[in-house]
Amino acid sequence: MRLAKRIFVVASILLTLQSVIHAKEWRGIVPLHSTRADVERLFGEARTACKCVYDLEDVTIQLTYSDGGCEAGASDRWNVAPSTVIRFNVHPKIRQRLTDLVFGLRLDLKKFKKIEDPELPGIVHYSDTAEGVVISVEGETVIDYGFEPTAEDKSLRCPILRGAYANSEAPLEQVPAEPHTVRVSCGSGCSGGCRVAPQ
Repeated sequence: MRLAKRIFVVASILLTLQSVIHAKEWRGIVPLHSTRADVERLFGEARTACKCVYDLEDVTIQLTYSDGGCEAGASDRWNVAPSTVIRFNVHPKIRQRLTDLVFGLRLDLKKFKKIEDPELPGIVHYSDTAEGVVISVEGETVIDYGFEPTAEDKSLRCPILRGAYANSEAPLEQVPAEPHTVRVSCGSGCSGGCRVAPQ
């Protein structure tokens, strides 16, 4: 009887881990599901003016939080409560190879679209919009990686963008809210976060 209980417990833990991995959480943070309070429980209150950057021993984390749902005319365009994590970027302080990161996060690089940066020679971005993961590398060295809402979360997108997202392979923050397009670039020299510029 004890053996059956142990098998049940181990199986339950494995199923839980699988669902967490599928959600692409990172240290307990999941876009559109974690809140500022969750992040502060993990890392304490951020010391930056925006309360959205954490300078940890091994990485720097930059988070984007919701400022309200669709009715509030929120700039992030997601129908979630204020202070919900929309996306976040992780900048490693220790040199990390792409293969090691992919293995550590249990990612399948075959599912990623490879995009050479048109403005920064030698920089390559790997994007898996279905899983909401973007990795930027220089050579084989990881510059940064980010987590955004997954394709399964598209029902939380504000109505104005659902149609645009349905026909797009761009990372979610690149889907235009207006008739013009936007470009998001985050190079190795980006210390203040990604820049969004009209094209």
